[in-house]
Parts: sequence; C-alpha cells; structure tokens
Amino acid sequence: MTQIDGPPTTAPTFEYGRTVTHVALPAKALHLHERCAPFASELAAQWGVPLRLIHVSDSLSGSDPALDAVVSNLHHRTPSLAIEAVNVFGSDVARALADAIDPHAFVVMSTEHADAWRFKGSVAESVAGHVGAPLLLIGPNVQIQTTTGEIVVAVDGSLAAESAIDRAVLLSKAFSSRSRIWMVRVVSRPTGGLCDHHGDVARALQSRAESTSADVDVRWEIIQSNDPIEAITAFAARRRASFIVTGMRSRNDMRRKTMGSITMGLVHRATQPVMPVPSARVRDRDIALESSHQADDVQ
Repeated sequence: MTQIDGPPTTAPTFEYGRTVTHVALPAKALHLHERCAPFASELAAQWGVPLRLIHVSDSLSGSDPALDAVVSNLHHRTPSLAIEAVNVFGSDVARALADAIDPHAFVVMSTEHADAWRFKGSVAESVAGHVGAPLLLIGPNVQIQTTTGEIVVAVDGSLAAESAIDRAVLLSKAFSSRSRIWMVRVVSRPTGGLCDHHGDVARALQSRAESTSADVDVRWEIIQSNDPIEAITAFAARRRASFIVTGMRSRNDMRRKTMGSITMGLVHRATQPVMPVPSARVRDRDIALESSHQADDVQ
C-alpha cells in the first residue's frame, strides 16, 4: 500500500454532521492487520486524529500482550501519531466490535474471511451491518494505489443505493476537493440503451448526488452481466478507482438469502477497499441509541 495522497487536512464530516474524531482499527486477529494498519495510521496522521485499536478478547485482563506489541510497532513507525488501545471483553466478536465503535470514528477493518460471503456471512459483514460509523473493508486482494481517484458506486435503485450515493459524495470530499463518482448498475438482460426505467433511476440518483455537492463529477454506467460482482470489480479495475461504495441489504432480504451477499462478494474480489452502507433504518436506530445515551449523560 502506498502513502495517502495530498497534504495534511482536517478531519472530514460525514452524515448527521459527525466530524471524525479518530480512526478505529478493529484488531481481533492482530497478525492479519499488518496489511491495513499502515493505511489506517497514515489516514489518522493526515487528518490529525488519534488511531484507536480495538481488540476483542475473552480475557478479563486490562491489557493484552499482543495488542501492546502492535501499539509499540505503530509508535515506532509513526512517533508523532497518538495511539489509543482498547481491549474489549466479549465472546461475540462482531457484537463487541460494533458496540465498541464510536459513531464519530472512521473505521478501517481488514478481513481475510470474505470467502465466507456466499451464505454463512462473516464477522466483517455483521460489523458492517450494525456499526454506526463509516467503515472501509480491506479485503484479501486490496492494493491501495491512490486515495484521490474515482469512486465506483454499485446501485440498484433501492433506498440502500440512495444511502450509498450520499456516502460516496462525503467520501470523495474526505480525500479530494473534487473527484469523479461512477454510478454503476448491472442488469441481466439487454436494455436497448438507457430505457425509460433505467433512465429515470439514473437521473434521480445523479440529481441526488449533485444536489449534495457541486464539487462532484457524476457519471453513469449500465453493464449487462449475469455476475454483478465480477462486472463491478472489473469496471472499478478499468477505471483504476480508489474505492467501491455499495448499499447493504438486510441479511433477511430474499435476494441475500438466495444469491448471497453482493457486498461481501465485492470485498472478496475487489482490489479496492469497499465501503458498505447499511440501510437508513439501521442508521436511524444507531442515531436514536446515541441520542438516548446522551440524554442519560445529562440526567
């Protein structure tokens, strides 16, 4: 992985006016995270925020030797970086991670287990579906070349796709003053060009993206394929994109049950980090929980 492009900047702001206060790096399998720890460290340094390592274990001890070793190694690489280590007790790794991740975090999570994406799911998928903060999943094939390149958004016309568009615009602003966003829709049969239905979807989503920010160049691509994962990852590779953003359906969704998780399929195959965006329903639940916690603090 190469260094992050551009000079140091201030921490970005995502949905609901949440400014990033730290970069979170879940560290369950500590030896796996050497692939994305440097990227997370550079990101935190560029934004001027701490790097927070979150380690889940079944030990009640207040420290973990393996976690301490990772912190020491990161300090050696970047002496000026503030590093926080959080050891969380729990037997359910995904739930413990999701509960420990602050909504104001920017999460960078490595996963070598995306090969379980088809039906079984994975810890990464479970965390992605419940965490209330922006999350980048670093799959087994990721090679970050630049962070200011184009962003590919996988869309299907659903509400989850609309949420993905919003997130992609904010992600582009976090890394570049102006970047190009490709909205890619995969269809399984010929459309005869941009038919009325697809044209309406394209115009609506493009209008949504452009209304969010004037500094975004939005393009549209329709691809005919019976393999949406292969189609999207191949397109992202051709465009030398920096990131893929995709809406994330509920695991109870019928398409998810019959076809597997498209999101985790992208994580499994893509050479770019993938940012899954849960449905608005999940995010609204997280906002409500955060508000109730704040009310408890006031009382």
